[in-house]
Amino acid sequence: MINKIFAPFSLTLLAVFMAIILIYVPRIELIIITVGCVAMAAYDFWRSFQPGGDAYENTNNDADNDPATKQ
Repeated sequence: MINKIFAPFSLTLLAVFMAIILIYVPRIELIIITVGCVAMAAYDFWRSFQPGGDAYENTNNDADNDPATKQ
């Protein structure tokens, strides 16, 4: 639940931070890297909110599936 609150906030802060850097250092290489970085973050954000795509909330614990720990 908390990631649904902080994820949009974090994505916005990342984009604002990168935009501030681009304002002061307008280089084409930096623009390409920045666009790629924000695009990857936005893609991860989009995928995490798809049905069944939340990679950060794993309900299956690996220890539950380990035969050595079962009694």
